[in-house]
Amino acid sequence: MADNDKIGALWEKSDQARDNTYFTGTIEGPLNLAEGEKLRIVCFSNKKTKDTQPDYNILKSKPREVGQARKSDFSDDIPNF
Repeated sequence: MADNDKIGALWEKSDQARDNTYFTGTIEGPLNLAEGEKLRIVCFSNKKTKDTQPDYNILKSKPREVGQARKSDFSDDIPNF
């Protein structure tokens, strides 16, 4: 992972009272997005060496070249919010 691709990090948290897992984290800027522009991201688990390190790293997703095969059946469609 190139450091210039990393834009943020997530830490996995647990709310035992509600039996729920959630994430907290940061996004680093500037992202220089125009109004209405979407930034595609990917999130990978982090190989932690210390407890204080994030559980996941967020990276800018690089566009695939035309004809490039997918490595999985994962759909990267982003819903409109």
